[in-house]
Amino acid sequence: TGAAAGDVTVATTGVTVTNSPVALSGSGVTAVNLTPANWFPAALPGAGAGGPTQTFTLANSGAVTTATIGTPVLTDLTGNATTEFTILTRGTTCGSTVHTLTAGQNCVIVVRFTPAANDVPAATPAAVLTTTEGTGAAAVSQSALLNGTVN
Repeated sequence: TGAAAGDVTVATTGVTVTNSPVALSGSGVTAVNLTPANWFPAALPGAGAGGPTQTFTLANSGAVTTATIGTPVLTDLTGNATTEFTILTRGTTCGSTVHTLTAGQNCVIVVRFTPAANDVPAATPAAVLTTTEGTGAAAVSQSALLNGTVN
């Protein structure tokens, strides 16, 4: 990942090549994916620590080490979902104990769905789980949609 620069020289026999070498620049990227892309848990109001959990995997299937991996974040889509979806520190390695991924390496994020005791049946809190690789203009985000149902 990150900026890179280099030159390409066109070599031929018997042909005149102008403007060679040619300057190149750009940014490399890693092949990082967050799976699953969606989670649809269901639980009773007040499920607490008994609510369902899902392990999300951030995997580097590329050939280079990733830039720094940020701490995963939940973004509320319905007004109360960030209290009902929780990133568990126990078991989560992305952004806590794992800060970069070498080629073929992965880390995990564990999320629990815990509807509040006063939630009405059929409520559907929703949130987005996001993790970011890199910083500034070069940052790349991976996201998963969380759609809960209160039974």
